[in-house]
Amino acid sequence: MLTFIQFDTIVDILQLTFTKSDVKTIVEKKGLTPDTLFYMAKNEMLESDIIFITGLNENEYSEISGKNFIDLIIGDCTTGYIFMITDEGYINKHIYTFTYNKINEFIHEYENYYSMDFVQMSDYIFILNNQISCFHHENYILKIKIPSILARNIYKD
Repeated sequence: MLTFIQFDTIVDILQLTFTKSDVKTIVEKKGLTPDTLFYMAKNEMLESDIIFITGLNENEYSEISGKNFIDLIIGDCTTGYIFMITDEGYINKHIYTFTYNKINEFIHEYENYYSMDFVQMSDYIFILNNQISCFHHENYILKIKIPSILARNIYKD
């Protein structure tokens, strides 16, 4: 069974991360996307990296397993809860939460719930215990590092 948290809860968590930005207003006006998160990270002067993925076209998304896709995006952040926002979740105001050791179960439930493959050419946002990692539908990964003091206080198990 998919586990959701309230959309407002994730906005509140992001507000604690992006203290110089009015997260609620930005999300209301521009949505919760990799682009808006990158804008807020720049405003906060948080360390962020963009990794471009070359050679992946729209037809090849279905060839990537869900777990490999998530591993590519989140890297070695395998402890604590993972909060995930997808395009479908944003529309329905569903913020999914799961732990890394339950990733395969989550992917299976997600695919059954939406009757589609998990990996799509769309945006994915993962809020982790020490970073925010996003996959942008234009084939790049954005990683925003969360200061360790902040991460310890917000993203607890």
